[in-house]
Amino acid sequence: MPREVSTDPAIDIQHLLRWPICNVLAGNSDGHAKNLSLLYLPDGEIHIAPFYDLVCTRAMDRIDHRLAFAVGDQSAPGLITAKHWDRLALACDIGPRFLHRLLKETAYSLLERLGEARERFEARYGDYRPPRRIDRLVRRQCSRVS
Repeated sequence: MPREVSTDPAIDIQHLLRWPICNVLAGNSDGHAKNLSLLYLPDGEIHIAPFYDLVCTRAMDRIDHRLAFAVGDQSAPGLITAKHWDRLALACDIGPRFLHRLLKETAYSLLERLGEARERFEARYGDYRPPRRIDRLVRRQCSRVS
């Protein structure tokens, strides 16, 4: 899609690829296509909008934890391996090494921000079980990235 509509497809393809990566790492099984948008800017440029509605649904009881969009042919986040990411890369007509680099960068960035966010939350609200559960789930998913 970015190649056909974006005014900067090389950048927007990277942003779009980070969306399933974020969904897997953050435990968001609610990542549906309706959560993607395009920005039509006044100067005529068109870009992928920033991500929104990212929720760690895996931390919630009684919610299906399978991904809305499979990675490769796998929709269970805890079972996604390098071969699934390779299949996604090939389906998107990009190099697997490029996708793995994005995966590692995103995992590292997410882990950095996760610690900061939890510290800010606890400073304001104290120790609370749901953020600890989210922290564990996200760290587990990020640790699977080699």
